[in-house]
Amino acid sequence: MSVIRFFRATFFACVSFLLVACQGFNPVVDTFTNLLPKRASDSAYQPGLEYLQVSLRGRSSAMALGYRQTKGLDVHEHWYSGQREMLHLVNGRVVEVQGMTHELRKQSDKMPSWHDLAESKRPLVWSRSKDLMPGYRYGQVEYIISQWVKPTAQEAALVNQPAQWFIEQVKSKTADGREWLYNETYAVVNNQVIYSEQCVAPELCMTLRPLGMVKPGVVKP
Repeated sequence: MSVIRFFRATFFACVSFLLVACQGFNPVVDTFTNLLPKRASDSAYQPGLEYLQVSLRGRSSAMALGYRQTKGLDVHEHWYSGQREMLHLVNGRVVEVQGMTHELRKQSDKMPSWHDLAESKRPLVWSRSKDLMPGYRYGQVEYIISQWVKPTAQEAALVNQPAQWFIEQVKSKTADGREWLYNETYAVVNNQVIYSEQCVAPELCMTLRPLGMVKPGVVKP
């Protein structure tokens, strides 16, 4: 991404934030106050920005793309809300969360690619370490089994195009040290995640869906 495009996106994000404060209008929908707002249907989107729809326990909001950067084969995306919450995604996986009730400060870089998982069609066992807040839990290790799966009819209906589906079974621990087992789900098209269900904590499991760039005169659903 060029420097000019980066500062253009940052400029629009800053303008959006000022509009919220001065006029009560929020182009990044309602933001994540108290995790997610009660409603987001009456808010507008800023043309020229890309958005990520985020759902939690039946509530939906959106975050605007601050910038996208390619490092080798990895695509990094930083998404922001009007309340300065941030999600950092690498190839569609959440690797950093800031400004929310539970934060992921850092995650190890080594992750299997969607291409490799699709080619093998066999389960892959791997691990990752995370720095988590609250509780100053640094270097917490999680064990994952990733595998390609055939989607159910209900899952296939969640996206409007054929996709490869992957399930990642995760063995982790909660803040009080109890064992926590959970699944993460990804729908992938051309190595890009178009739908996912990912967890940061038992109280913060989110559904993520990229909405693309808003064109002038178009209102996102």
